[in-house]
Amino acid sequence: MSSPLIGSMFINAVLFGVEENVRKMLHLNDPKYHTSHKTREFYELYAVSGAIAGLTQSFLLSPVELVKIRMQIPDCHYQSTWCCVRDILKTHNFKHLFRGTWLTVLRDVPGVSSYFVSFEYICNSYRISRDNLPVLHLLMAGGIAGCFSWLITYPIDVIKTRFQADESFSSVKECLKKAVASEGNKVFFRGLAPTLLRAFPNNAAVFATVNLFNRLMNNLAPDDNVEFNTSALPSYPNLHFFIDTYDIHR
Repeated sequence: MSSPLIGSMFINAVLFGVEENVRKMLHLNDPKYHTSHKTREFYELYAVSGAIAGLTQSFLLSPVELVKIRMQIPDCHYQSTWCCVRDILKTHNFKHLFRGTWLTVLRDVPGVSSYFVSFEYICNSYRISRDNLPVLHLLMAGGIAGCFSWLITYPIDVIKTRFQADESFSSVKECLKKAVASEGNKVFFRGLAPTLLRAFPNNAAVFATVNLFNRLMNNLAPDDNVEFNTSALPSYPNLHFFIDTYDIHR
């Protein structure tokens, strides 16, 4: 458990850190966007920052998920995570750890993008300043955002998981054909209900915690004339070093 947990912490630090820094590069923190009415341009730029964060995460997350999936197979004989990694490297090669990476990209780019955009949209729909937004509102926005991102990417995740779990598949196309032939189109939503039940509280907690933490940091400014230097305090990465949220978008 410890190794996947550490890996998940690191990946989430990268995810939220990249998203926040891309947002700054796109000037989404500029005063012109700090209005009650958000423009289409605002959400489009938010989608871009989320997509880039999702793309970055994909290449780190794919080998971690492959090992986790192999460890969870019923007839797994590995005593530890490192035993699984060593066996993969011995039996195949380093490249095999990235089996299914492009499926992870196809899942995470739209998934993470919609994740951040939907949260921002829901929060803005309350018509309340973010600093004054009640905790319950943050919890609801985070939970709904997490479920929404899963709804639009779950079919891809189903195929990705099967492809990474079963080495007998020589291609994604073969995996897709066999899945549909044996179980029909319903295979794409098998296990969706428990995934959503898990996603809502996980994402509700993380987004509420992130926003409350940022609110606390902003209040540490000595006075209204001194700008708090958020660049010197990467709040998302530091926070997510302690919070395992991947089995959020999961």
